Amino acid sequence: MYTGNCNCVAEANIFNDPTAAKIVFNSKWNSCVIAPLNVTHSIYIDTPFLAELNDIPIVGPPIFNSHKHYINALVEKFGYVIETIPCHDPVPVVYFLEPEIFVTKTGFVDVETEGKLTVGMTLIDTMGFLKNDVNYENKSIVLTSCDQNAFKKKCVDVIKERMFEILDKEL
Repeated sequence: MYTGNCNCVAEANIFNDPTAAKIVFNSKWNSCVIAPLNVTHSIYIDTPFLAELNDIPIVGPPIFNSHKHYINALVEKFGYVIETIPCHDPVPVVYFLEPEIFVTKTGFVDVETEGKLTVGMTLIDTMGFLKNDVNYENKSIVLTSCDQNAFKKKCVDVIKERMFEILDKEL
């Protein structure tokens, strides 16, 4: 089990409104794609990746500076040098653009909303353990790993492509 990023078991977005997340995961109309923290933590922003982003005209330096600021804040908070940070937010976007760089499983996903110590914990069952206990018909796609090099290349390519489209329109 991977730990949470706002308490021992919960990811921040789920923790902030576990009831809403539970409704979405259990809706009859929705099959979700889940990017768990173990996957987003395996894709990291490091100095070479930041340097590559920094080289992109106009948008690169603000991306570089915001991440450097974040790294510096973490260094100040924890008191030791941090060389990498997880790359959470781009993961779902890149999955929808290039799903073939991810390994996935299908499974039942739910959120704990009542546990004293586990509120906000996301439960992912890809093995069928809960098949007889819950409404198991709502299946989600769960990201389990990613080709990190292909991921970073896609991020850079998309940012460059969009930047040049914007520049072409302005010229």
